[in-house]
Amino acid sequence: MVFRYALRLGSPIVPWILLVKFFCAFFLFSCQTVFSGVSFRTSVLDFNHQHSEERIFVAVDFSVPLGEHLTAPAGKGKPLAPKFVWKNAKVLEIFWPEHVGLPDSDGKDSGFFGYTKDFTLLFALCIVDASKPVEYDLTYVSCGDACVPHMLSGKLVPNGLLLQDEIESICGPSEISGESLLIAILLGLLGGLILNCMPCVFPIISIKIFSILKTAGGSKKNIRKHGVAVSIGTISTFLILGIALLILRQSVSGIGWGFYMQCPQFVFVILLIFLLCGLHFFNVLHIRIPIHTGFLTLPIKSAYVSSFANGVFGAIASAACVGPFAGMAVASALLYGAPWQSCCIFTAIGFGAATPFILMAIFPACTSIFPKPGKWLSIFKEFMGFAMLFSCTWPIWTLTTQISIENLMMVLISLIATSMFAWILSQSKKFSISTVIAVAGLGCSFGYGLLATINGGEAIDEINWEEFTDEKFDNAISEKKPIFLNFTASWCMNCQFNQRIFRDPEVVDAFKKNNVVAMKCDWSRRDERVTRLLKKYGAAAVPLYVYHSFGYENFKILPNILTKNCVLEEINEQSNKK
Repeated sequence: MVFRYALRLGSPIVPWILLVKFFCAFFLFSCQTVFSGVSFRTSVLDFNHQHSEERIFVAVDFSVPLGEHLTAPAGKGKPLAPKFVWKNAKVLEIFWPEHVGLPDSDGKDSGFFGYTKDFTLLFALCIVDASKPVEYDLTYVSCGDACVPHMLSGKLVPNGLLLQDEIESICGPSEISGESLLIAILLGLLGGLILNCMPCVFPIISIKIFSILKTAGGSKKNIRKHGVAVSIGTISTFLILGIALLILRQSVSGIGWGFYMQCPQFVFVILLIFLLCGLHFFNVLHIRIPIHTGFLTLPIKSAYVSSFANGVFGAIASAACVGPFAGMAVASALLYGAPWQSCCIFTAIGFGAATPFILMAIFPACTSIFPKPGKWLSIFKEFMGFAMLFSCTWPIWTLTTQISIENLMMVLISLIATSMFAWILSQSKKFSISTVIAVAGLGCSFGYGLLATINGGEAIDEINWEEFTDEKFDNAISEKKPIFLNFTASWCMNCQFNQRIFRDPEVVDAFKKNNVVAMKCDWSRRDERVTRLLKKYGAAAVPLYVYHSFGYENFKILPNILTKNCVLEEINEQSNKK
């Protein structure tokens, strides 16, 4: 809605003229719509998935008609400059474009400054509550022969039309102040240190510390080398993840820290590594990294490579479990800092995560506080194996939101098969046929689980199943519609196996084309109504599939193990008869 009135700056105001103009303004106020000379563009950040500490950029494009101008926030006209009141957002910074001097009617310096051409006003905002919309109230004055005030209110709609390149062209690459950067680095160090206590990281680190002590044989020199290897692996991984994330955020919307955990295939690999680590702790699987071969001899021993790999894996596993302090540091790195500042913060998180091993490298003598390796270490190692199995619940829970139940069952089957073949491999002391079977089985198990995550979209029945009721059934019969009854249960393996048929595009199309009413009779819990229906069709167990074509008595019971052709033939045959 626009509110307009005429007011000539620098001229005497006659009260009765002003009164007439006020009534004209009131009339215009009641008739006008939203002024089309202002448009809003938001940055690529997704409003619906951001946290309260994140910053968004909003560009407000002002269209200035020829011969008019808008006043800048400088000089005599400062009070008439565009003013915003943001609701549910804090203004972190405003970037005004360069203004020009406005001459008076005689061409002399008037002391006023403004904009005579189209311009963009850039806001850096911090959303207070991500669950609520951001609203704004805008007032500004456009001046030509007369100065006309405008009022505009509305909700900010995320549109992703403002890209990073334009933000930097307007305000330059953002940088954190020296004090804020120091605070972010300290938060990163503290947050990284806390990551070592995460359930999925602590067992690996604790066992690796004792493994280093055992491998080093009390040698301070070897302890120092292992500590450096793990530290380099951890710090470099955090830095690489941060740089990759900064690059991706330039072109991909909705990318945040731990983005790789949104990929089911990566989550499955993490789950498999957790399982293998657990099996290793139980001495079911011995993980070795061979380095010396007849063709290649690296200048480092496999133990040091293992330490480096341990640092890499620990960093990847812990990066998705960002705690409070690390979360604030990551937000500063991704949203406020220049690239070099972001790299400093990511490196600080890596240093914090590598602190135990850095201390080992600097003060190898401090390892004397640990008890000497012995039988207790084997017991402790096996105990940590249970901790790793508990950690497997985290990626499994993540997969429940990413793939269907059927595909999750495939993943669990692949994990059990992996454990079995790993056990067979551990029993093979020498190369034999069992070794070949075990290695092939491990490869097949991995491929089977990976395939489940690739084809494992959300569990959405494309056929619109309705819950069976007598009323719905009778209505469908009276309307002479075919009915497909699906007697099923969550604990029924054959039922879940048959579900794939109902997601086949041809079957779904046949149901829709023939206007088949699909009804599900769920027997997962005890239900006397379903039990009576089963008896009615001469059955006492599920699965049971009944297709009613014409009326109550015209039905056919389909096989317990369905095939696509079986379902299509029955539907099409009855449709042709009709």
